[in-house]
Amino acid sequence: MLKYVDYLGFFGLKLADYGLGRGQPRPLGVPAMIAAFDEMKGHDGGVRPAYGELSRWLEEIPPDVLDYRRREAELLFRRIGITFAAYGEADAQERLIPFDVIPRIISGADWRFLEKGLTQRVKALNMFLKDIYGAREILRAG
Repeated sequence: MLKYVDYLGFFGLKLADYGLGRGQPRPLGVPAMIAAFDEMKGHDGGVRPAYGELSRWLEEIPPDVLDYRRREAELLFRRIGITFAAYGEADAQERLIPFDVIPRIISGADWRFLEKGLTQRVKALNMFLKDIYGAREILRAG
């Protein structure tokens, strides 16, 4: 099922960035909403087969369980240092790496498709690193 999100907020922008305040008309050419992909549901709104078990579990658990698990994970991430800082910002404090307590599930068929491209890219990166730290032909080629 497609979800609609605020176009500007989706890209981390604020209304003020466009000289807008709440209740002001939207300028021409700035769409109000865009569609966001929902990994769990297909175009028809039905749950994808790979997500069937997770969907059933999510329907059965109390709503506060996910919030508890998220807070628990955040505490663990802070404790072992899974953080980053956006240096150069006035407020360059340590932040958590963005994560979601609901996993992305990749079916076997989808993984086999993705694996081919990922394998190709890893091979290309390894060849690039080998050259950079070795013959440096890529630097001579420009």
